[in-house]
Parts: sequence; structure tokens; C-alpha cells
Amino acid sequence: MRKSRFDPSVPAVSQEEFYASNFLKHYEKTPRYPNFASVLESLQELNRGSDDYQELISELAIAPKEYDIIQVYSSNVFVGTKHFYSYINEQLFNDDDYMISKLMPLIRRATFQINAKGPSCPCVVYRGVNWNDDWKQQFEVGTVFRFPGFASTSLWKEKAQEFGDTLFAIHVDSDCLHARNISGISCYPAEKELLFSPYSLFQVVSQDEEAITLTSHDNMQNIGRETDVRTNNETPMMQISLSDEEDNMQGSVTTNAIATNYKPQVKGKASSNNKSHKKSCCIQ
Repeated sequence: MRKSRFDPSVPAVSQEEFYASNFLKHYEKTPRYPNFASVLESLQELNRGSDDYQELISELAIAPKEYDIIQVYSSNVFVGTKHFYSYINEQLFNDDDYMISKLMPLIRRATFQINAKGPSCPCVVYRGVNWNDDWKQQFEVGTVFRFPGFASTSLWKEKAQEFGDTLFAIHVDSDCLHARNISGISCYPAEKELLFSPYSLFQVVSQDEEAITLTSHDNMQNIGRETDVRTNNETPMMQISLSDEEDNMQGSVTTNAIATNYKPQVKGKASSNNKSHKKSCCIQ
């Protein structure tokens, strides 16, 4: 299993930060399932004057169209000097207006492919992280937050434990709309990967010495708006994306987050009283 593929240094953002960001500006303007021609056109425009995107373009052209983006995401294809999976999440973090507008057809196509085939049965997936005790205390039971960027998790608990001193154990229901087991289409099937769409929504349900246990919620749920997960000012700020469960997303998002060594400060209590959600992934 590639450690860089399951990099544990994933920032957390609050619901307030998510709903206050400007990512949705481009999300709403882009078709729910962009055709491959529009993805190719955007990448070719970015590739003008350089060959940074040529390998990505070539690999996407020969990948099965039903899951082309997410299969190539699982590979070791490069964009410039970075792996594609690192590159796309970095661009989501940076949230540059021009770059996001050009990459959005690819992102939207990827989220549609993830949403098209959720888990076949309830499962628990894992992600190892390196956190100190102060960091862990910020994620008290009830805290609601999002992982920005595409989030890779594994059904392989023992391997995930090698990537950090703390384990996220994420309970996912078979009705989950924003996660897909890509083992059968991944370039590295042994990683037993469940891939989450950007900005997936989670809630802490328990915490002990071994793991922080999360439940995965429908990405459009409006729970936890009072919870504020903030970062310190010593680490460079970055910005991110979201998932594809609704045709009509309202609002506009700019999410401040950081890629490494951040310390969130949670203010207030998370709320789970939501009467308007359509479906959620919950602990079985």
C-alpha cells in the first residue's frame, strides 16, 4: 500500500466554513455529469505551453469511460512533478478561481462516478493519522466536520494503523451516496480502497485510546452548523471542494484549511437535529 496515497495529513473544516466558501460558484455552473469531451477540452487548455497534463490526458483517453476519472485517480499518473491524486487535492485546497473553473468538469465527473455506485453493504473503513492529545481533544463526541478533498480510506485496518498513531474508524452504510469501493477498478486493488467525494461530512460518535469512531452523513445535511473547526495561524492556509449528491447546490463556498500540522479549535457543540435531510450513512 502506498503511504502517499493515504496521506493522513487531511485538514478538517466546519460546516460554517463549508457553507461560507466559494467553491459552489463553479460547482453549480457545471453539468452534473460532464462528458469526456468537456473534461478533455479543459485539460488541453491548461496544457497549453507545457506538457504537464499530457500523461493525464493520455491515460484518461484509454480508461473505461464509466469510471475513467476515479480509476486514473487511483494510479501513479503525474501532473507535472506531482501524482495526479496529490495535484487535484492541492488545487482543491488552493481554490484558485481559474484553476477550479478549468478542473471542475473533471471533479464533477469524478464525484458522479463515485455517487453512481455506493457500498454494496455496510462497512467500516480506516484512515491512520498522526495527532497529539490536544488535537484529539478537539474532536469530542458530537463534533461535526468535513474532510475537504477526495479522501482515501481502506478496509484494511492493520495497514491503516501503520500510517499514524491514531485511527479514524468510519462507519459507512450501504445507502451512502458519496463513497465508493474502488477495489475492483483501482490500479492498486490490494489497497482495498473506499474513496469519498470531496467535502464528505462526518460526525464523531466515540473516542478511545485506539480510535476515533465516525459516522458518515449525507453531504447535504445541515447538522452541526454551530461547530467551528479552526486552524492555527502558523501554517499556510489552503482551500478546497465538495461532493455530488444534489443537482441544485445553493450558496457559494471558500474554505480555509491546511494540508499539514494544523491544530483545529472547535467552538460550541455540534448539533444533530436536522429535519430536512434526505438520507444519511449511519452506524449499523
